[in-house]
Amino acid sequence: MRTIVTGGLDVDARTTPDHASPRRPAWVLLIASFTAFLGGFNQSALNVVLPVIAGDLRPSAVATSWILLAYLVTMCSLLVVFGRIGDLVGRRRLFLSGVGLFALSSAVSAAAPTAGILIVGRGFQGAGAAMMFATGAALIASAYPPKQLGGAMGVYFAVNSLAQFLGPVIGGVIAAQLGWHWVLWPNVAVAVCTVATGFFVLPRDAPKSSGQRLDLLGAGLSIGAITTAITALSLGSGTGWTDLRIVGLFSASASSAVAFVWWERRAESPLVDLSLFAERIFRWANASSFLNCAARFPLVLLIALMFQTVHSSGAAIGGLAVVPVSIGTMLASLSYRLLERRFGAYLLGIVGSLMTGLGILIVLLSVTAHPYALFAGCGGLITGAGAGILVVANGATILRRCDQAALGSVSGIRSLVQMLGNTVGTSLCLAVVTAPLTGGDRSAIFGGHADSLDPAAFGDLRQGFHAAFGLLAVLALVGAVAAARARDGHRRRRAKFTRSPAREDGPGTPLGIG
Repeated sequence: MRTIVTGGLDVDARTTPDHASPRRPAWVLLIASFTAFLGGFNQSALNVVLPVIAGDLRPSAVATSWILLAYLVTMCSLLVVFGRIGDLVGRRRLFLSGVGLFALSSAVSAAAPTAGILIVGRGFQGAGAAMMFATGAALIASAYPPKQLGGAMGVYFAVNSLAQFLGPVIGGVIAAQLGWHWVLWPNVAVAVCTVATGFFVLPRDAPKSSGQRLDLLGAGLSIGAITTAITALSLGSGTGWTDLRIVGLFSASASSAVAFVWWERRAESPLVDLSLFAERIFRWANASSFLNCAARFPLVLLIALMFQTVHSSGAAIGGLAVVPVSIGTMLASLSYRLLERRFGAYLLGIVGSLMTGLGILIVLLSVTAHPYALFAGCGGLITGAGAGILVVANGATILRRCDQAALGSVSGIRSLVQMLGNTVGTSLCLAVVTAPLTGGDRSAIFGGHADSLDPAAFGDLRQGFHAAFGLLAVLALVGAVAAARARDGHRRRRAKFTRSPAREDGPGTPLGIG
């Protein structure tokens, strides 16, 4: 029997998903979706209640930024590492451990008497979230047969979109009525129930990468490269990209990344099998995801900021203005299974990227055209729907073609690519929006004091929004080109990435069509 190489491992070509287990796949989807809701709600709600936290704990400006940044940096830097650990020790064990850590760190954060303790708690929350997200999608891919995976991933992403929609609304109400601590306490109860339920219903899995060990040096270099890059991207818009600290962080990130690639090519048991990126489908599908996330996620921030500055709306109206984006993403994700049956994942990936670009161009009209709320709402709905289709199509496409032994690693890479797209796109857009402004006006925008802007500066700000929305549209449309490249191409090397040669996506066919 021929063997195929996936993620640096020799695995039998007969490898099949774990859906043969008598356990019901719906339980796996339910438990994983609970954690997707936890992660999405936690991040979106904290963004809204941060001013309340700052008013209570009175942290410094640097500490205030790290209340959010600690979670983001820790989660992103550990996604790939925990994905690999899940392959080595078993994904069920790591997933439940991550939910447990998330519960414990949420309790620490909720009870934090000082900003320092809150930052530590948020950092451990990020570690728990990384364990959940690196293994959650892999557990779903293991439980569902390939033809049903698209629908399951659609539900998974829809729940996360719902959490991002409800987080600011519910979080704001809870913080106003009960205090910011109670935004975090529900995480504890939900996570504990999830662990208890998951312990009994999640199928036990043996380690898929037996005989392998964790690449500690590669893990350290990966964490260093990602941590410094995320920190620089998150702080650069406020401090200035030429600040010596930002330049130093980028230099450290680049050096660590080069060292990581050098080492992974030589490591006996690498953290990431770099040959995956030589596979056309894997490379271009992840590229389209990166570009789409770089276009979609910053749009939410820009719409809210535009309503509160250019159109002089309050924070509540600005929050409502971004609701159509989440609704579009949720509805498209839930409809994905029906769409894939009719059109196939390959075509949907292209159409999703094009819809994202079209929606952003419609939002661009809302900067000056009237009724601006109608343009922003319709454009946001189309953008959210396009992004929902693209993300689910790419996620299902990548995971259904990946061997069981590498599902954790590939899932971690996929999640990291999306988070990096989010961070890079947000940093670029904030820089573009505020580029026409003077230093004082730029500080007013980042400090949340847009009402103190000089009236003459609003013309420059409109110019900045036009440029930023235009940049996002370009990113989405380039993402459509990348999605169009994500087809098999009759290449000999495709067997490295495919779980089995005899699947519904046969050799030489576009991804997802069969």
